[in-house]
Amino acid sequence: MMTEKMKAIVLTKPCKADELTTTKVSIPKVKPGYDLIKIKALGVNESEVTSRKGESDPDFQFPRILEIEGAGVIAETCKNSKFKVGQKVITMMGGMGRSLDGSYAKYTLVKEENIIPFESDLDCSIIGALPEMLQTAYGSLSQGLHIKKDDTLLVRGGSLPLF
Repeated sequence: MMTEKMKAIVLTKPCKADELTTTKVSIPKVKPGYDLIKIKALGVNESEVTSRKGESDPDFQFPRILEIEGAGVIAETCKNSKFKVGQKVITMMGGMGRSLDGSYAKYTLVKEENIIPFESDLDCSIIGALPEMLQTAYGSLSQGLHIKKDDTLLVRGGSLPLF
């Protein structure tokens, strides 16, 4: 029986951004507690840049498919999954792109606990950049500043003149 292949960017050693290339690898097989996501969009984070340079924590090893977040649809589920094929989802963290392969690929296998369903009419190119950005903002406010209900927070923005 022939294994289905997909395109992915697999890092085999530290490299520069312009040295990243696609290759064909086997589509991950669903296993208990993990669902397969067809990736539609993703963001690029400092984590990938650090890993690409070979400067990651010990949980990262080559070869590795990078990316710690992604947006897409459920392509295949494990037995008793709470998700349905075709359902829109985002994912982030949980070892993705570090100890597990990430979403620099057509498909990625993700722990169900790291899959978040969503409904939106926004384009996937926008949705793909949101998971880690929102998690960072949430962590900064809740863990960093310990903001609680009824606290007041001033968010001050800056802008550059257009002319």
